[in-house]
Amino acid sequence: MFKAAATAFVKSLNADKHLVPNEDQTTDVELLTLVRIKKGSFWTHPSYKVLPYTLPKLVGEKQFSPDDEEKEMAVDFKTYRTIGGDVQVKAGDVVDAGMSVDTVDAMSSTTIKKRKVNLDCVRETFRGRVIKKNDLKQLKLNKNNKLAFVYARAYNTQPVTLTNLGSCKGKASALYQSLVNVGVGVRMETGTNYKVPENSTFAYSLVEIELEDGMIEIPFDTWSHKRGWESDAIDSDILEKAREGIETKENILNLIDRLPESIRGDVLKQLREVLEEEDALSELEDILDDGSGPPVSKAVSSFLDILGQSKAKDGLRVLVAALDALPLPLQRPLTSGSPETITVLHQLVDSLKDSDEPSLPGSVPAALQPDGDLRWAADLLCSSDEVLKSLTDLFAVPPEVLLEVLALAVMGIHKLQGGE
Repeated sequence: MFKAAATAFVKSLNADKHLVPNEDQTTDVELLTLVRIKKGSFWTHPSYKVLPYTLPKLVGEKQFSPDDEEKEMAVDFKTYRTIGGDVQVKAGDVVDAGMSVDTVDAMSSTTIKKRKVNLDCVRETFRGRVIKKNDLKQLKLNKNNKLAFVYARAYNTQPVTLTNLGSCKGKASALYQSLVNVGVGVRMETGTNYKVPENSTFAYSLVEIELEDGMIEIPFDTWSHKRGWESDAIDSDILEKAREGIETKENILNLIDRLPESIRGDVLKQLREVLEEEDALSELEDILDDGSGPPVSKAVSSFLDILGQSKAKDGLRVLVAALDALPLPLQRPLTSGSPETITVLHQLVDSLKDSDEPSLPGSVPAALQPDGDLRWAADLLCSSDEVLKSLTDLFAVPPEVLLEVLALAVMGIHKLQGGE
């Protein structure tokens, strides 16, 4: 619920290009906190990783205290969103009010202020400073990453209450319930509410740090938060958009077929090991993308050792990029699905590609039962445009992209399990 409230706040101020919504109010995003920005190779959306470092700490500047200023951004700001089978309200803007409402998310009113540092002061202090090699290594930067620091943060000046009322009903009920089961943060319990303490970061603005041989340069322009995969699919055919995305990448994914059958199982097993290490999947994606190395992660190193000189690398790059675009709680259950489960999901993908209406057969493996850990995947692949629209604010990716990367991941895993 916090993520939806933070996103609604940013959108209400038309500040999408200047503010990054905070996904979790427990994430400490103070001024001068370092943030790693990543752009993927197939889906160029920016993703943000708040690092446990600050710019002064990185260069050993213990006493630095920059000038800053503060101003009000919104007074008496509040938001609500309703979710039903075909209904969605974003910060009071009704998209479709023709159906009954199942759930309501709301945030009580608060004043939100923005505090920002004096960039001239920061630039004068830190430009030309050199980051030690060991410290630079800890940042885990690669060619698809940029380093930035927080120069402004928007925060609430009073505690606010987030409330969820209602129950999971209607056309979207199966999908919402299965997403709850895997812990993606969707709150559907009746009467859920909790308080967000004052001084919680709702959004932040960034300035990129340019590095050359470890030397810091701070440009004059602030980071522009461009949503690389925004589209107008919410007003068009989401399913068709997903099919187009699958079609454009399927030929590359099919290069997995060049992988010797004798090692496909080992590749999949090692991929699961990669998912156990933080940031390892992104590192693997980068190495498959440009051949850079050597890898930092032992799991990635083992994966590449198994792969050897196989010409299947480009196909695996699509699979790895698709997994990396999925929300983290959805990645591991998918790669650990049994061959029987993945085969059923692959059949649903085939129906989706053929513009049929995917539906589960009468008898399915345990993981696809209503309480199974992969039921979410089946429900998502079987969703209508209307149900997919209701997911718009629940994930960092648009629903058509979520559907596309899920389908490609299922297809790739199916190949590694020996499927055709």
